[in-house]
Amino acid sequence: MHASVFILVAMSLERYRAVARPFSAHRSSSRRRRLMAGIIWGVAFMLTLPMMVMIRLRVGKPTAAGLVKRICFPTWTPEAFKAYITVLFLTSVLIPGLVIVGLYVGLARRYWAAQASLGGSGRSARRRGLKQKVVSMIFSIVVAYWACFLPFWGWQLAKLFSPESLKALSPAAHNYVNFFVTCLTYGNSCINPFLYTLLTRNYKDYLAQKGQSVGSSRADPGSAMTTPLQDL
Repeated sequence: MHASVFILVAMSLERYRAVARPFSAHRSSSRRRRLMAGIIWGVAFMLTLPMMVMIRLRVGKPTAAGLVKRICFPTWTPEAFKAYITVLFLTSVLIPGLVIVGLYVGLARRYWAAQASLGGSGRSARRRGLKQKVVSMIFSIVVAYWACFLPFWGWQLAKLFSPESLKALSPAAHNYVNFFVTCLTYGNSCINPFLYTLLTRNYKDYLAQKGQSVGSSRADPGSAMTTPLQDL
């Protein structure tokens, strides 16, 4: 989950650089991107390491049916656990979310400024349509991020810092809420491919070009050998 959030920040930063500094972004090497990916996974591992070290397996008493309940639980003090969860919330949700919002607000401003600099009254309707698409994409990315992550962390922080406010909920309700917010968190990884790839214009253009190349290869059998190289 932490690596997913950090990768979203890196993707947003790359998208902003592609607009703000297109020539510099074009010269970015694959080695630099691999190094960035390695740093992201390393930071995510370091943030998760305390939980790995402090977790223990608790084995309960056998039930009447002979079943033994096993559960993992942290062994540190409540104060230390509160501090750890707070650090995770700041480094893995709040700060990355604010960075993403800032990058996409800056991206929208640059895009609108570029659209406004284009002359011609005949293009005004098309520019309005493009602006609406950009606003919709940015709004979807930001809303999906906060809608997926904020309920989970709000639930975790409420259990730690304000357990009295949750006493009215039954144990079954606790389980259902915990299951729901956890599914929301991991569901963000299912939504991101649509927001960052499948719904973008570049991917649609790629599919259109790929369809044209496949169609041309079927029409001309002699070009079948060159089509795979063009796709690569």
